[in-house]
Amino acid sequence: MVSDWGYDKLEAYFLLTQCGRVRLGNMVDPKYSLGASISKSIIAKR
Repeated sequence: MVSDWGYDKLEAYFLLTQCGRVRLGNMVDPKYSLGASISKSIIAKR
């Protein structure tokens, strides 16, 4: 979001905490992986 859409790190963090989606990918001890996403329609409203 910072390099592609021009957000600063704090703006991107706040937007993702409010509008983002998180999916659990793998849950194999001791490693976990998550994927984070946000709709482009939300980013474009900036």
